[in-house]
Amino acid sequence: MFIVTSGPTGIGKTHQMQRLITRDPRRFTAVQSVTTRPRRDAEDGYWYRFVTRDELAAFDPADVLSNVEFRGERYILLRSEIQKALERAPIAFMAIVTPVILLMREQHIPHAVVCCRVGDKAGYEARLKKRGYEGEAFEREKAAGLEYGYPAVDAAWPQRDVELGVDDADDERFNDAVKDLAGPLFPAELR
Repeated sequence: MFIVTSGPTGIGKTHQMQRLITRDPRRFTAVQSVTTRPRRDAEDGYWYRFVTRDELAAFDPADVLSNVEFRGERYILLRSEIQKALERAPIAFMAIVTPVILLMREQHIPHAVVCCRVGDKAGYEARLKKRGYEGEAFEREKAAGLEYGYPAVDAAWPQRDVELGVDDADDERFNDAVKDLAGPLFPAELR
């Protein structure tokens, strides 16, 4: 099962997905995407393969599911990466922006969505500051996060909402959303 998370920068999507992957890597894994953006401080290449713009030409166009530009950098999702992830574990995670989710729907790529919403404005602002946003960049990210556009609910594509940054129960709320989508694929010991 391919579960995509959607939500603003800094809300905790990757933290929640990584937490489940770490707890049970036989059942959860990540879909690696390709990007031209610079590597952030602690990134290890688990979620992203970092490439140059020149290296983008090497990808088979038939394998490219989406190739979007965001803030001047390319983000590419490959069909082969989804398949590789699902061969490693029954539940594969990836954080994706709404336009890519809509493209996946147009191309009938099976997926479920966890919409991660801002649960506490002050907590969200603190997360952005912790990630190093300040001044104009902070204001831009905060505004974008509070106005983030989620995909419309569609009966063909299961979707659950979860508020993050509310309190210590974030982990439980995220687990419940994933468990609701994954059903028996979700490990009983994590329920």
